[in-house]
Amino acid sequence: MATIFNTVERVAREDQTRFTTKVELLWDTTLASVAKVEDDDVMISGPYYTIADADGYWEIDDVYPNDVITPSDSVYRVTESFSDDSSQSYFIEVPSAATPTFWTGDLITPAPAWL
Repeated sequence: MATIFNTVERVAREDQTRFTTKVELLWDTTLASVAKVEDDDVMISGPYYTIADADGYWEIDDVYPNDVITPSDSVYRVTESFSDDSSQSYFIEVPSAATPTFWTGDLITPAPAWL
């Protein structure tokens, strides 16, 4: 499993107010009603939430790489929601790796066609 992280700064490097990050697994539900990791006998359900620290940094541990999830072609949608009611969303694919710690900016992928 992997650790994913990001740091969000405001323009001109002003301090970022604390914000909430939601990470949710998305998959083509016409192929399977649930997402699962067959090798671990695990079904994946629901989003995961975390709050950024005072420096705009957040981190989530124990994220399954997309290539072990069935059905294939799944993605994670990351949504960072700020106190001024603005938000930013993007999609990531988490790879399998020997050193599984990734900045989400390196994992960004286009939205899948089935979405």
